[in-house]
Amino acid sequence: MKRSSDSDKALSVKKLKKENTNDSLKTSSPKSILKKSTAQASPDASGKPKKPIVGKKKPKFKMIKGKKALDGEPKKSLVKSNLSVEQSENEHDGKVESDDNKVSPKKSFKKKPNDNSKHLKFKKNKLEGKSKPSSEPQTPLDKKEVRKKQKELRLKRREKEKGYVLPDKSKKIYEELRCKKCPVERRKELVNELFKVLSGKFVNSARSHELSRMTQWIIKLATPEVRNRVIEEIINDTVSLSKTKYANHIILCLLQDCDKNVRKRLLDQLLGNINQLVRNKFSAQIVEEFYSKYAKKVQKVFIRQELYSDLFRNGKNKNHTSLSQVLAENSTLKSAILKNTKNILTKLVDKPFALSTNLVTDVLYDYLQNCEDQDKMDLLEVLKTNIHLLFKTKSGNQIMMLLLWESTPKVKKHMVKELKAQVLNIAKSSGNVFLRSLFDSVDDTVLIRKAILPTILDNAEDLVKDINGKKVILYLVAHRDTTFFHPTELDKLQKAYESSFVKKDISLKEKELLAPCLDVLLDKIKTNPEFWFSDGKIGLVSQAILSKGSGEKLSEAFNSICTYIIDCVKSDNFYPIENPGVHMVLKKLFKHFQVDDGIESFPEIFIKMCDQEMILKLFSINRGCFLLAFAVETSLETILSYFKNIFKSSKVKSKLEKQESAGAQVLLKQLKEKNVY
Repeated sequence: MKRSSDSDKALSVKKLKKENTNDSLKTSSPKSILKKSTAQASPDASGKPKKPIVGKKKPKFKMIKGKKALDGEPKKSLVKSNLSVEQSENEHDGKVESDDNKVSPKKSFKKKPNDNSKHLKFKKNKLEGKSKPSSEPQTPLDKKEVRKKQKELRLKRREKEKGYVLPDKSKKIYEELRCKKCPVERRKELVNELFKVLSGKFVNSARSHELSRMTQWIIKLATPEVRNRVIEEIINDTVSLSKTKYANHIILCLLQDCDKNVRKRLLDQLLGNINQLVRNKFSAQIVEEFYSKYAKKVQKVFIRQELYSDLFRNGKNKNHTSLSQVLAENSTLKSAILKNTKNILTKLVDKPFALSTNLVTDVLYDYLQNCEDQDKMDLLEVLKTNIHLLFKTKSGNQIMMLLLWESTPKVKKHMVKELKAQVLNIAKSSGNVFLRSLFDSVDDTVLIRKAILPTILDNAEDLVKDINGKKVILYLVAHRDTTFFHPTELDKLQKAYESSFVKKDISLKEKELLAPCLDVLLDKIKTNPEFWFSDGKIGLVSQAILSKGSGEKLSEAFNSICTYIIDCVKSDNFYPIENPGVHMVLKKLFKHFQVDDGIESFPEIFIKMCDQEMILKLFSINRGCFLLAFAVETSLETILSYFKNIFKSSKVKSKLEKQESAGAQVLLKQLKEKNVY
């Protein structure tokens, strides 16, 4: 009976416990239960109420598993880390004095894997492409096969995109089309096939490298009808295509290969967007190509006006050809227009691809002529760092000259050092004007002789062959000689003397720069007379150098030239005498017989080297007779006495009398006037 009563008591306690726990869980969450438990003081073993936990840190909760309940079954309960299981039970159920209610001591236990964690691991393995380890070892896939599968998947995915063209369809046609051995008729067929593949997709395919090249081939080789269909599809997207890396070449192709009507339509698309197009690296070259090569005078005015101010973005006036005219007709808006122009230009000055274009330098030079002095100095200060980009255009050189005239000696020294590495490129371009102005503007001739002249003299033969390069050498040798330079060009260079920073006398600077140049150039003529007298244009430079020479260097050069001409005539090579340009140079050398320092003149050296055989050969050449007539015309005693001795031979007289050329008649007349014949 006692056992049954004990078991009944245990069952009743168990039921009470379950009911209390269920009611508490229904009415409140575990967090609220714990808050209440901490708020109410629970009595400990001594009977004193336990103080609640107070502090900023929130109590940590632990899941305690494997604890035995009163009936011996496992139970889970949420409790505070600093409270025992007994206290939590007493809080909810009241005191239980039975020995069975005692909690067993803590035992170490292992964390059992949860079902959720298994599911996550399986999902992770699935995503990573891992499968459950099998007993049979799997062979790894080949890299080529993996890449091939990836490529196939990518192509299938891209097929669904709008406007995408499969490369394999167009590549085969393109490779056959661009082959040099492809016949003309077959090429026409291939162009039509390629057009069918790309038709309706030209705008999207233009942004691809390969497909943009294919579009260019279609524009170049297709019939006018096919080309017009391509143009109609592309023309409305001109602005967006001009800004992209590969598509801008298609717009350039339209400019170069299409007629003026297509170019006019392209300009209509570009106008209104010039300001943003010039600031883009790809579209800037399209605007420059149109402006410098294909645009008419009125079209250039319209393009420039958009960089003057935003006022002209939508409204153009063909009468406003320059900024000065715009300011004259809009005097009330002068300050606003100049401010707007300056803001536009300051954004372009920092971009190398924009500063080297004709359009930007034209507007920049126009602005510098009309702005205030302070604004001019601000822009010129910025341009000092990018001066090497300006010499590529005509207006850029004029800006460089303005900068040169308005700069202090310290700034000029900096400019010379910066341009030292590019002297040869500047001399061969339109920058030769700036280089000549540099010789007049820089007072420090020692700096010029060390930094610039060595490069010019070392490459003198290369510069003389160039139409721009030879002007630099002529300016050093024949300074401001109107026989070589146009007066209007000299008037521009004259402005260098008006600068307040130029103080040294120009004649003194000319002598200081000429002295180191002459000896080097005379040595070059001496060592290679064949080059310096190979052409009339080069011969003029040679004549200018020889006319300034003196002393032994000049005599050595004369001897070398005469030896070269006589050797050519003896070997029946009459080119140096018969060539019109070289003949004119020799004529000037024969007439330039007044030489200082007691050295022999050119005609004296030439006649002294001629023997009887040489004279007879010269009689048979019309221009050879003229050269001898020029020598007799000098009336030098050495030359006249030589001819008296040579004409003692009857063979020489009869040879000259038989000649019917104009040169022979002039020579006979000169000999009779000088009482030689």
